[in-house]
Amino acid sequence: MKPIALYMHHFGPFMEEQIDFTKLDKELFLITGPTGSGKTTIFDGLCYALYGEGSNTFRQSREMKSQFGDPLEMMWVDFTFELREKTYRIRRIPEQDRKKERGQGTARQKHEAALYEIAGSEEKLISASVAEVGEKIQEILGINANQFRQIVMLPQGEFSRLLKAKEEERVELLKSIFRMDLYNNLKDKVASGLREIRGRHNDLSVEMETERQHIKCGGDSELADTLTQNDKTMDYVLDLTRKEIEADTAKIDALAEQEKEAVRSLEQLRITLTAGEQINSRFEQLENQRKRLKALQDEQDVIREREEALALSKKALSVKPYEEAWNRAYRKKEGAAAELEMIKERLESCQKDLEKSKAEYEAVSAPAYSAVVEQLQEKLDIEKRLSESLRAFEEKHTGLQRRSGELAQLEEKGKRQQEDSESLKKLEHESYTLDKEIFELEKAFQRSGHELENLTSRQKRVEEALEIYSVIENRERRITALRKEWKENQNRIKAQEAACQALIEKQRQQTAAGLAAGLEEGQPCPVCGSVHHPRKAELQESVDASALAEMTEALNTLKIKSGSLKNEGTLQRKEIETRQKELSGRLAEMMDTVDNVLPDKVEVTRLQKHLEESFEVLHARCQNAEKELKARQKEKGGLESVAKKLKTQLESYGALEGQLREAREETGLLRGQLSQMEEQITNLAEALRFPPEMENPKAFLKKVESFERNTSALIAEKKGYKDNIQANHQKLLQEEAVQAANFKNGSQALEKAAEEEIKQSEDYSRALRDAGLTSEIYAGCHNMSDEAIQTMEAGLEQYRFNLKSTAERVQELEDGLRDKKPVELTRYREDQQALEAQIEGYRREITILNEKITQNRQQIGKIEGLVQELKEVERLQGIYTHLDQTIKGTLAGKPKISFERYILSAYLQDILESANVFLERMSSGRYRLEVMGDFKQSGNRGLEIEVVDAYTGLRRSANTLSGGETFMAALSMALGLSDIVQSYAGGISLDTIFIDEGFATLDPEALDNAISCLLSIKNDGRTVGIISHVEELKDRIDTKIIVEKTEAGSHIDISC
Repeated sequence: MKPIALYMHHFGPFMEEQIDFTKLDKELFLITGPTGSGKTTIFDGLCYALYGEGSNTFRQSREMKSQFGDPLEMMWVDFTFELREKTYRIRRIPEQDRKKERGQGTARQKHEAALYEIAGSEEKLISASVAEVGEKIQEILGINANQFRQIVMLPQGEFSRLLKAKEEERVELLKSIFRMDLYNNLKDKVASGLREIRGRHNDLSVEMETERQHIKCGGDSELADTLTQNDKTMDYVLDLTRKEIEADTAKIDALAEQEKEAVRSLEQLRITLTAGEQINSRFEQLENQRKRLKALQDEQDVIREREEALALSKKALSVKPYEEAWNRAYRKKEGAAAELEMIKERLESCQKDLEKSKAEYEAVSAPAYSAVVEQLQEKLDIEKRLSESLRAFEEKHTGLQRRSGELAQLEEKGKRQQEDSESLKKLEHESYTLDKEIFELEKAFQRSGHELENLTSRQKRVEEALEIYSVIENRERRITALRKEWKENQNRIKAQEAACQALIEKQRQQTAAGLAAGLEEGQPCPVCGSVHHPRKAELQESVDASALAEMTEALNTLKIKSGSLKNEGTLQRKEIETRQKELSGRLAEMMDTVDNVLPDKVEVTRLQKHLEESFEVLHARCQNAEKELKARQKEKGGLESVAKKLKTQLESYGALEGQLREAREETGLLRGQLSQMEEQITNLAEALRFPPEMENPKAFLKKVESFERNTSALIAEKKGYKDNIQANHQKLLQEEAVQAANFKNGSQALEKAAEEEIKQSEDYSRALRDAGLTSEIYAGCHNMSDEAIQTMEAGLEQYRFNLKSTAERVQELEDGLRDKKPVELTRYREDQQALEAQIEGYRREITILNEKITQNRQQIGKIEGLVQELKEVERLQGIYTHLDQTIKGTLAGKPKISFERYILSAYLQDILESANVFLERMSSGRYRLEVMGDFKQSGNRGLEIEVVDAYTGLRRSANTLSGGETFMAALSMALGLSDIVQSYAGGISLDTIFIDEGFATLDPEALDNAISCLLSIKNDGRTVGIISHVEELKDRIDTKIIVEKTEAGSHIDISC
């Protein structure tokens, strides 16, 4: 990460400052200034912009707001940085009180954050959610806030966090830095693969057992006995299955021969049965034909009647056309007579209408009728001129009324002008009085607000003090638990030491017994030299050397744990003392303390309650003051609004005199025009003999318009009546001529139709005589059509054919069955059914055996395939098991360390090797950092750090380093970590390190070495920012950010 620009607004001692890092030396710069000027605040700004936290865990965001400006002015930080050739900008606004955007008072600003990616001149918003921005920053940088403080930013007083971190913290740090995803993916894949392989092994075993159960076998075969037991191998079961298949194949061959013999017997029986069925069928046919012949013979009388009726119908069919022609001629004559009667009626009606129309036609054609129409038209013209004049008069009259109203309004407006001027003066006086009251209220409200802020600050400090009390109580509980655990551990140590001593004593006795076994009387003892051996040591149960070693190792572990518990107790007590000092300092400002004696927590709780009650009272007072202030401001706003309207109103009175003069002139002109028009209307009304009703022009206009409409309607009515009479008369004349011609033609058509009807009647009578029929006989048989006659003839012909063919068939059957009798077939059918059932039984048994053979062959193939797959699965299971044990560190005969710990230990060793390059140079070759012990040894997890002192040749814990030594080691580790991370592809980018103080703890030689190391990294592209008061650093580092401290806040200058 390379910083580009940092903007701080009302942040710490800075009111509004910007740092352009592109103007600095890209590799090394120094931040310098007086104590309390805000040097560390620059690092706070960087850390807060990224993570919403300060560079120090004790520095809270609510304490970072500037005290030099308006307390309601917004605090925010904006930071631009570059990482992996991409540029990002993050802007963060903490939760705080601010001014309302509208109106008076305050509002609560929520925590806001926005992250952008900059490409050229464009900014692309990545996220504007506080939670999501935090996740994105951690994803981009690859580390969280705590890790950032440990390896990128070394805050004042916290250099040793990375060096002295607990093992689990160091594990998490290394895992996040070096991205253990690849190794974790390998671990997950191996574990997943092993689970799948084991699952598949179990599945295959179940499948094999299932397939074995699907093997078919006879009830009393050896295979059946084997399948009910599980003590035989699968190869043995398959061999028995193959033998079962061979036995079933032999059975099928025997059954096939038996089936063939039964089929031959069945064929011979079917031939005999078919011959008997044919004879019986012919006897049955003979009986049926005899019955049919008798039925046909019984129908002969009916057939003769049908033949007679058919002959009469054929004769009537020749007469029918003459009958139909006569009927048509008769209907035509009757139609012509009815038509002639209708024509006669229409002709008489038309003659009557024409006689009536003649008188009306003569009346409208006279000259007097035209004269009346002309008089009406003259009257209509005068009425139109009168209505037009009245409309113009009404328009002018309306204009005069409107203008007169405007004139009255203008005169009233003049009176209001004087009243508004007096009201405005009164409002201005009232507004001045309100301004003074509002000013006093605002001053009182601000005083209450400052008191409320001070009270809130005290409440926060009390809350923090109570939190520290809780931390101290937790530490004390932890010390009690550690003391109890230490005592229990000491008891276990004593018991373990006794057990070890017993084993050692037993081992010594066993050694003595071994020596005694080789002693002989008279021979000197190799231990005491005596030649007499009255009481030889006896052999006892042997002591396992590995058990003694394990017990000794367990004892050492207990002793180490005892020391660890004691050290942790000491650290907890130191932490309590630190917290107590911090608590004493916080409470000294608010409570009376004697000789740095901490007040009781109950007193602090009581103080908290008192502050809460005071806060409620003061808060209520502030709310009341705010309400009263808002009421006065609202009242003043109302007065200002009224005054503004009055001023606008008075401005509009400027042209009032000119408007009055213009209105009076226009009113006089309109009155003269109306007088002339009234005279013209009176003359027109007299011409029409109307009384001129000028007192109500509108009503008079409506009356004239009504007369005008009536006259127009009367003229139209007269003209229309004349036209209708003349047209109707001409139409009646034409209609009379048409009806007369129609009557003449109708009379001629009736005469012709009567003659034709007589002729057709005579032809019909002659046709009856020629056919030999009377009218009565014809009436009974003339309804049959040609189709019905043909159908009857075809039926009679079919009857004669059926009678003849049936008689011949009876004779034929009688001749063929002479000397023969029906055959009894029951016994033959029973034999047939027995043979068919026997054949079906053979075939069913053959099918069952074939299905059994087919399934058993399939089962053999399936089981053989499963056996081969099971062998492959067992081979893979061995491989995956070996990999899984290797990753977990449980492989027999190998170091008991997990693959992840092995990788992290290797990374840590690389980091320490790189760090030692800097540390040896800073310490003049005295110190090196190494991983504690050998991780291949049992029980060593390979992530503890120890210091090798070249002066003493001894190793010791990093916790034993002095302040200056710790600073050198921590700085070396930060530089070494940066080197290693840069060297691994895909690792996070740690190309920037910030250091806050720490150089003052170094002696001159170490300081010179540290400065040389920092100056030497200018060649590898990394950036180091330093805060320090050390004069030698000011002289050695050219690029500086100088923080100047003033009474109005701090300012930043850059010196290159």
